[in-house]
This record gives sequence, structure tokens and C-alpha cells, in this order.
Amino acid sequence: MFNLDTQPLINKITEFTYSQKQSQQEIIALLKQNNSLLSQILTKLEK
Repeated sequence: MFNLDTQPLINKITEFTYSQKQSQQEIIALLKQNNSLLSQILTKLEK
């Protein structure tokens, strides 16, 4: 039996998961900005 050091792999997976979460948060922030801009445009058009 040989001992496989899984820590580097676990670290990589953790980094990847964290970066995925970061990306999701950035996308959500952009969508919120987009919604805000769209509602501003609609408000101006309704006037």
C-alpha cells in the first residue's frame, strides 16, 4: 500500500469552489445593476 497525499488536491478543489462562488457573486451583482438600469429606463419612458 502506498500513502497518497490528498492535501494538494483538496486545496485545489477548495480554491476552485471559492473562485466559483466569487464568480457567482459577481454575476449576481451585475444582474442587480442591470435590473436597476432597466427600471430607470422604464421610469423615464413612462414619463
